[in-house]
Amino acid sequence: MPTSSILGVGGVGGLTFGLAAKDVVANFLGGTMLAILRPFTLGEEIFVTGGQGFRGSGTPSVSGAFYTLVPVRPHYLVKEIGWYQTTLIAKDTKPTYVPNGYFLGANVINVTRMTDRVLIIEFRVRYSDRHRAIPAIPDEMEKYLRSHPKTNDRRHPVRVNLTGFADDCLKIGVEVHVHKMPLNAHLKVKSELLMGMMDIVEKHTSGVAFPVEVEDPYAFETKKRFGGSVESLLAARADAA
Repeated sequence: MPTSSILGVGGVGGLTFGLAAKDVVANFLGGTMLAILRPFTLGEEIFVTGGQGFRGSGTPSVSGAFYTLVPVRPHYLVKEIGWYQTTLIAKDTKPTYVPNGYFLGANVINVTRMTDRVLIIEFRVRYSDRHRAIPAIPDEMEKYLRSHPKTNDRRHPVRVNLTGFADDCLKIGVEVHVHKMPLNAHLKVKSELLMGMMDIVEKHTSGVAFPVEVEDPYAFETKKRFGGSVESLLAARADAA
């Protein structure tokens, strides 16, 4: 066999082996980095967002999507960390085997190591209640949250402010941090805080600000006289014009 053919076959074989070995080397390198840096350990819960760059405020949602019925991304319990792969358990108890090379370029959010849980809530207030609701509701809510034993207002500010105007209501935004505790206890505290804030809203308003739909007066009168859906009547009027 000619020398050039042997060199050609050897070059292709070496390239193929190199490409195949790249992932193996990356996985062992990833395992080494996990052992040295320890971004998570056995028994901790993590999010793995993947990709490069920084985590956005909605990846996952900082408002508490770590523990919702439909999370933005599933969080995992770390069951085993090997030199080649890591075993993660999702809420549905199905094991997920992740090659360690994946963590070299992934963003890992360690849920277990957080010190507080943040609650971001929005309340709706009727425009007709604006004069007695603002600033009474934000001021009283802030005092209530600061005085609650489970909130952490020393390290994180409590924010309660008028944040915007919708078509049918004012919007009051609330941001408060709660001390870290087991999930069941946290959910009970969250329920208590929500009910306490709702009591304050009801105290200074005439009732719940339900969404309001504005209906075309012409379509409403036409529907009363001739029947039919509002949508079809509006379409007919547009065609006639």
